[in-house]
Amino acid sequence: MRVSLRMRQLAIPAICKAGIKGILMRRSTSLALKIIFFSMTLLSAACGTRTLSSDTVKNFVDAADASARKRYAPEICEARAKIFELTQKYLLDGRRREAHDVHMGKALFCKQAAAFAKLNQYVMQRGPLTITLSADRRTATVEADYVEKMPYYEDGTITNSADIYDEVQVVETHDRSVVGIEDGKLRFLSTEASIYVRLVPRHDMPLPYT
Repeated sequence: MRVSLRMRQLAIPAICKAGIKGILMRRSTSLALKIIFFSMTLLSAACGTRTLSSDTVKNFVDAADASARKRYAPEICEARAKIFELTQKYLLDGRRREAHDVHMGKALFCKQAAAFAKLNQYVMQRGPLTITLSADRRTATVEADYVEKMPYYEDGTITNSADIYDEVQVVETHDRSVVGIEDGKLRFLSTEASIYVRLVPRHDMPLPYT
């Protein structure tokens, strides 16, 4: 018996609501229903997360920050949606540069995350989170202040040698991110960052190896 795609689509919300495991445990002699249930088992990931709560958003951001501290590029990139956009507003840049804005999508962001992984010395601290859920609980706006400390390389190239730098860059950022659901998982949809950068002599701010 052929089961139409329409039937499968209609079955998805009910299965997600009732729970696939529970439905499969019920007796059914209908071959069509058995085929639907088997298909839904294969597609169970489609149920995923449907709405957000402050706790789930906080846990997601905590995990994303842990990945950033480890500088683990695959996890950093995975936490961003396909449509992710980053806007960085450098309000004060002590790296002998003028104030400027930077815009990038996910592809460039992930490329920079891979380069970021080369850092041997990096410290990140985050202040309290402010989480505001949308009315339909499908998205949340998250705001927080961050302080990052890392070596400053004059030519902008990150090196694996910990000794080829004279200054530490202290990056103070106010982040405003939108978190949403993509493929049943939480993702950052966008981030706007207001950034202040200052340089400190290396001997005044030793950095740990991490």
